[in-house]
Amino acid sequence: MKPIRSAPFALFATLALAWATPASAFGDCANGKLIYNQKVAGVPISCSQSSCHGTNVRGNNIANGANNPGLINLYLDNQPEMNNLRGTLNLDESKIDDIATYIFYGTNGSACPTGGGTVNLQAAPAPVSLPSTTIGATSATTLVTITNTGTASALAVTAISNDATHFPLSSNTCSGITVAASGGTCTFSVAFHPTAAGALSSIVTVNHTSGTLTVGVSGTGTSGASPGQLAVPGTINFGNQIVGVTSSASSVTISNTGGTAVAVSSVTSNNAAEFAVVSNTCATVNPGASCVVGVTFKPSISGARSAVITVLSNGTGSPQAIGASGTGTSAGSPGALSMNSSITFGNQAVGVASVPTSVNITNVGGAAVSISSVSSSNPSEFTIASSNCGTLMAGSSCQFSVTFNPGAVGTRSGSFTVVSNGTGSPQAINVSGTGTSGQSGSPTVTVVEYHHASFDHYFITPVAGEIVLLDARAPPFQDWLRTGITFKAYVNATAPAGSAAICRFFNDHFAPKSSHFYAAKGAGCEVTIAQFPDWGLEDDKLFNTMLPGTGGSCPAGTNPLYRMYNQGQGGAPNHRFVTNLADQQTMINQGFAAEGVVMCVPQ
Repeated sequence: MKPIRSAPFALFATLALAWATPASAFGDCANGKLIYNQKVAGVPISCSQSSCHGTNVRGNNIANGANNPGLINLYLDNQPEMNNLRGTLNLDESKIDDIATYIFYGTNGSACPTGGGTVNLQAAPAPVSLPSTTIGATSATTLVTITNTGTASALAVTAISNDATHFPLSSNTCSGITVAASGGTCTFSVAFHPTAAGALSSIVTVNHTSGTLTVGVSGTGTSGASPGQLAVPGTINFGNQIVGVTSSASSVTISNTGGTAVAVSSVTSNNAAEFAVVSNTCATVNPGASCVVGVTFKPSISGARSAVITVLSNGTGSPQAIGASGTGTSAGSPGALSMNSSITFGNQAVGVASVPTSVNITNVGGAAVSISSVSSSNPSEFTIASSNCGTLMAGSSCQFSVTFNPGAVGTRSGSFTVVSNGTGSPQAINVSGTGTSGQSGSPTVTVVEYHHASFDHYFITPVAGEIVLLDARAPPFQDWLRTGITFKAYVNATAPAGSAAICRFFNDHFAPKSSHFYAAKGAGCEVTIAQFPDWGLEDDKLFNTMLPGTGGSCPAGTNPLYRMYNQGQGGAPNHRFVTNLADQQTMINQGFAAEGVVMCVPQ
């Protein structure tokens, strides 16, 4: 079974993620062609139906699935007209990969390659000679890498130890997967666990659909005990702590992974005034046993503080060091809450509640803040759905979620009030939205903005399936939160004359981060395609907007949409789009460059 790769808008972490199309593909192209064109009684039942994508794999959006099984898998679940295909065609991960490969060759104007190539799996190291190990103990593991140097993918690759008692496998990624041709790899770790003295050998069998590779493994069991050795954590991080106040103790577990007892003579801190060893159960640690050391943090001044905790013993590798760190914060600076000044929901059908939007509140002061209430001035239309806000320590955050259920057609408004003992309380968040009749054929769509705090990246989308996945916050999208900012755009199919379609591009060359870029046709889309090949085109009609005139002027009935660029901060490019000049100034203050009015969106 081949692994499904992440959806292209996942960024995203792990949006989660898309990539530029490679120069070759590794699925079974011929099988993908059969599945794509599958018929019953001469009638197409698969992708080749005229009501779907048709037999021309170079048109009707199917090119987006070229060598991108993750996108095909996503749309099988989120496109209503495709929902029945997974069951009808019995589409597992391998078949979806084959379809993506067939589309890849078709969109590049090529027929499926003939000959199929050959699989050539090689193991390194091979054979594996494991260290002599005391009877009943388990040796350190040796990582074995399986590489396919052949010209065809190895299918259903599975590594199995022929003697799992004495040569157990762990961290085995060679488990029913496809190993791509020309350098694809999988790995497993093997250890030695002798039950008797003497030399012992076996093999690890690596099976695949084209054959079998065997890897010899051997070791010698000994009656003498291996030296004692302590395993200690590399670091302890206490986070923020008020100057002069002692934190709760952090427990550090130390284990003996060797074969003989280890005598611990001391556990000391080189900065005991701030990082004190307050408890220690470590004296004699027997093989397989562990002990616990307690450490506290009491910063003497504000700022980053650190220490080294040293464990001295008669075990292998002594002395051993544990890094300790934390940040001192001033108790004198009052607590202060930071939150959005406004939330805009956009269009919502009268009498229908929107999906919840999460509002983030952060304590940017130096003392704890107690939030006593979060209330709505218009709870029937702008409802607080949930809240985890109580007491916020310095630097910590909480969230409350809100929904919009308009009671009438037209502009609706209200505010949320946050009452606390922090500076500036009470604090208000203005909220607005537009009630619509809910009739079908609406000429506009709502574009929703999300933010990834650790990446400090913004992402916008009008796609209902993407919005559902992002709001659900299931992995790999758990770090993406609504900012509360939305704007309207024209639906491509019903957009007014003179509007321009918006292209969405994706670039994953800034690992572990990735980035999206948006540009209008006639105002950046074509240039990006021609001059910046690292930016792959995901969609060329995501939504439509009007284009600004001289000096950034916008036609009547539209609002200017400002674009800001982060100037590569954090190691990856990112843009943000807002309709509010105050929001633009906030981003400029954070180091973003203003790029002016790039689109005009409907009011």
